[in-house]
This record gives sequence, structure tokens and C-alpha cells, in this order.
Amino acid sequence: MDPTGQTVVRPRLVVSRCLKGEPCRYNGVPIPGPPFTEAIPWIEIVEVCPELELELGVPRPEIRVILVGGQRYLVQAKTGRDLTQAMIQFANRFLEKLGVVDGFILKARSPSCGVWDTKIMDGPLSNNVVALGPGMFAKMVLSRFPDLPFVDEIKLRDPISRWHFFSAVFALAKLREVSATPSMERLQLFHAQHKYLFMGLDQEGLLMLGKLLANHDRRSESEILGQYILTVRRLLKQLPRKAKLINAFMHVFGYVSDQISAFERSDFLRRLDGFREGQLTIKELTLGLRVLVERCGIPYLKGQALLYPFPDALWG
Repeated sequence: MDPTGQTVVRPRLVVSRCLKGEPCRYNGVPIPGPPFTEAIPWIEIVEVCPELELELGVPRPEIRVILVGGQRYLVQAKTGRDLTQAMIQFANRFLEKLGVVDGFILKARSPSCGVWDTKIMDGPLSNNVVALGPGMFAKMVLSRFPDLPFVDEIKLRDPISRWHFFSAVFALAKLREVSATPSMERLQLFHAQHKYLFMGLDQEGLLMLGKLLANHDRRSESEILGQYILTVRRLLKQLPRKAKLINAFMHVFGYVSDQISAFERSDFLRRLDGFREGQLTIKELTLGLRVLVERCGIPYLKGQALLYPFPDALWG
């Protein structure tokens, strides 16, 4: 359960096996200090190591993504073995059997799993980097699931990126639970609990969701739910901007500002300035505001996802 006593719905995440600390990397050396150990009890993991699935072994010769004639290939550098079609076939099989998931935690810079920063070379033995982009497996995943959250172990070390990813996947998991037994009452409750989280990412998206629910009598529940889910996914993909986050925190603060001392008001505003200037983390800002909200005991704010975005163990 979360700090409000509500049952936590576990996100279903695809995770690179090496990020769990397993010795499956090309050199057989496990990654020191897996970046999300504290999250494991709170999430459902679908683990994957595409290179092991191709039976390349551990340790194994290094593989690379190369660009030849405008086409990308996956090759073993020393042997010249072309693994492109084998990886495509594995990815298709894996994704077809995957089922519903809420997000992906993949290995940075990997020729198979890297999401943003895999080195693309101009030849199997060349050291000339011609581009950065997704690895061969990740490229197919991104194409299949463009509206789901992705993160790697590097971004998980950044407080805002970590907050954004876990906030998104826990919101999507909760929405998945709502959609399993849908009703307008459950959907409206979900919307109310996530209002300020959504505001902190995309106020226009929040307004679109509000209009969708306000006009629910003009469309079927299934139509509304489908459009609502698509809009939420697009909204949660928005990169966090401090100005938008501060606006959402100020809206929540407005509920308690008249019930606290002048010192507490000025102290929280100083915290906002500290967050704006990079001197205070989003964790510190959130927990500070949560203390005030809990002390004032405002029922509407109980369980707000902006204050309780995920289990506290995941703050890192």
C-alpha cells in the first residue's frame, strides 16, 4: 500500500536482464549497483536479453550497429557475422507474445537495447561514429510502442527523469486496472486523483481530458475510455518542464496556504525557488508539500498522484 493506505497497482515493465545485476553482458561482468533494486518489489518484470536469446553466449564477441548504404545492420565486429535478421525475428516473436505492458527500462548504449545513445558505426571494424540512436531491438520496440514510457539506467540517476518515468508507469498501471472493469465513476475518480500530476506535465492535455469526461453522455463508455487512454499516454510522454511543475505545486499549495503560518508559507515559496534554481530536488519539494497537506487534512488532496506518484522506496 502507498502512504495513503491505497493498494498499489504494480506496473508491468520490460527490463534488460543486465540491469537486474545478472552477468549477461558481452564481457560477463555484472553491472555494479543495479539502478532500480528498490523498485523490484513494486513492479512486475518481464526480463529480456536479446543477445542471449540469439544464443551468442557469455562472454561473446562484441556486436555493433553499422550504417551501410543508408541501411542499419547488426554485426559481430570480429567475425563479420550479420545478426540483423535474427534480431528482427526475435524482436517480432517477443513483442507478439508480450501482452500489455506499461513501460520499458533498457540498457543504455547497448547495440541491441540502447534507446537513444547507441553508437552507429560506418563499418564493423571502424571507430568512426556516424550517428547515435536506438539499438536494433530497441528500435523495433519504439516503433511498436511509441506512446509508452522508456528509460535507461543513466536517466534513472537523474531525479526529474526518474520521477517522470515512475510517475508515468504507475499512472498507466492504475489506468489499466480501471479499464479492466470500466465505469465512468472509476474513470472520474482516476482523473481527479491524477489532475495535478497531469497539470504538471501538460495543462492543455488535462483540459482535453476534462472536456472528454464532461461530455460523456454523448458517446459510449468504451469510446470515451479508449480516447482517454490515448490522451493520457500522449500527456505522460511530455518531458517535464519546471515552470509547469511549479504551477501544479502552487495549485495544490493554494489549498493549504490559508491554514499554515506565515513562516511556513514563506518557507515553501523558498523551496519552490530552490527547485526552480536546481538547488532542491523534486523529491524534497514533493515531500515538503506533502507534510503540509497531511497536517491540514484536506480530503480532496488525499491520494493525489502529484504528492504520491509512486511508492516512496522508488525515490532513489
